[in-house]
Amino acid sequence: MLFQKPPVMTLGVAALAAPGKHPQDDLWLGQAGGEPIPWRVLSLEGNGGTYQNAAGEPHAGPALLLITQVLLGTRFQGGIEKNHDLRFYEEDTQPETEDPARLWKESAARRWCGRFFQDCLSAPERDALLRVTKSDEEYTPVGWSSRPVPAAPGILEGDRVFFLSAREAENEGYGFKNKQKYVEKLWWTRSYRGTRNYRDQAEIAAGITMGGGLQLASAESRQFARPAVVLDASRVLFTTPTTGGWKLTLLDEARKDFAAGPATRSGNVLTIPYRNALPGDRVSALIAAPDGKARHYKPLATPQSPDGEAVLDLASIKCKKGDRLFLFSERCRGDYETDWASPLVEVSAGL
Repeated sequence: MLFQKPPVMTLGVAALAAPGKHPQDDLWLGQAGGEPIPWRVLSLEGNGGTYQNAAGEPHAGPALLLITQVLLGTRFQGGIEKNHDLRFYEEDTQPETEDPARLWKESAARRWCGRFFQDCLSAPERDALLRVTKSDEEYTPVGWSSRPVPAAPGILEGDRVFFLSAREAENEGYGFKNKQKYVEKLWWTRSYRGTRNYRDQAEIAAGITMGGGLQLASAESRQFARPAVVLDASRVLFTTPTTGGWKLTLLDEARKDFAAGPATRSGNVLTIPYRNALPGDRVSALIAAPDGKARHYKPLATPQSPDGEAVLDLASIKCKKGDRLFLFSERCRGDYETDWASPLVEVSAGL
């Protein structure tokens, strides 16, 4: 097997564009009802909040704001699936408050986001999502002649899956241009309008509709969900193109102990010992330029036990001065599923 060359595989998230406007800008993450979920990249710089990683440490690096490209909800039997809807509040459960932050925090919608986090994402995917803290400012949606959505201090407090705010849903920087339809049915935001209807039900901003722009929905009505997340870019080892978008290879805590080297050389053949590979994984090699750009990639071994040797024949490889060799252990899954991998382990080989 010959080495594959970029753009088949690109280190990190440099291949992704934002805001996403074309299918190739979408990426695949998680599953709902056994089907992979496509996501739209809205921003490569998060949503203006503050962030912590899965370990609770402050995060200040690149962060990807994503929203699902599909409508989601809960089947009456209880499972999360595409094209099912949900209530923002179950009937007669709304608290007697006008605090928009509290209305979100105590909502069935926010609990649904927590369930989505647990049920639809793998452990490495969950570990890659940042905890988001943010306050929403007062905002008047485009085309509304009535009162604005009130400010909501502290509305997100460590949320890892959430709904967009009214402002975020109309943010042209995220690609949501006025009167441009994205989905032809209402989907919830987290923003309370600050008024209630004749049945004393809170009115929640929802959109974007077939005609464009946000609408209002009673908190006890059934609308669709488009959950949003902020992805820690430092957890993305590779992005790889697939039909309709990109798939990710994420760093996995279960593979952090993988180790390799030093290599021995006989002519053009390198033999590299490795340790702590997981059964079912494959051990692969990557040759990168001094600046870290991937040049060549090749699977080398499918371990039957944690420790072994990988053999790399350099005869057909044109290495350049300063190129670096890395080994890593990876679990390769389907075209629309996230792969999991160890960190790259540099091997001294004198390329």
